[in-house]
Amino acid sequence: MKSEIQILTEAACMREDILYFFSSEFNGLFAKNIIMGEVENLGSVPGEKYDQTQLYTNMLYWDSKLYLIPLRASNAVVIYDILGKEFNKIALDDRYDECDWKYQAAVIVSDKLFIFGVKIPEIICVDCKTNKVDYIKA
Repeated sequence: MKSEIQILTEAACMREDILYFFSSEFNGLFAKNIIMGEVENLGSVPGEKYDQTQLYTNMLYWDSKLYLIPLRASNAVVIYDILGKEFNKIALDDRYDECDWKYQAAVIVSDKLFIFGVKIPEIICVDCKTNKVDYIKA
């Protein structure tokens, strides 16, 4: 008998036949082939607690990479390289390290990632080609 595990999801995005999603209950990134129904555990973000809830609130795809937007995680954008199967981070301004609810929404326009805060009064612009970070007063 095939067992099923349910994973509550906070952040997700689709790319072709693959649904990428991040658990809202623990530190785990997954990929599900929606045609075959197979789920792959891509790993946990290094430096984050395994049992932390609501780490990332949004996930976007650009150039074979997933961008994870922190809600309750460390103050950094996490980039998961799908081809290289590795996690990297872009540190954000440490003025907001202690903020419990960091960012809620994000969008990629061309090669720029714009991130909007929950309790943070700036719009963050990340250049996806260079990882350069700029801050725009809201």
